[in-house]
Amino acid sequence: MNCQRMENDMFRRPSVKAILNQFVKAKLSTDSTAYKAENLELLEKRFKSAALPTYIILSHEDQEITRFLGYTADEDKFKNFLKKGLPQPK
Repeated sequence: MNCQRMENDMFRRPSVKAILNQFVKAKLSTDSTAYKAENLELLEKRFKSAALPTYIILSHEDQEITRFLGYTADEDKFKNFLKKGLPQPK
């Protein structure tokens, strides 16, 4: 599954990991868990997405900053997505 591929590959890359460590992370599991149906429903209702994986960066005010849908092996593309969620220098 693409979610596992991202976790086992992209998330372990040192430069990606360094950026991820700057975030508070939450995982909504939609695999074979007891809450699969409820989690998929929440993903669709709250975030209007059924894509797996879906990565969403929220502000402290619970507003969506950006999202990334699906799998990628392109490290720079994923890092650019993550950087959109970091505080911008003034």
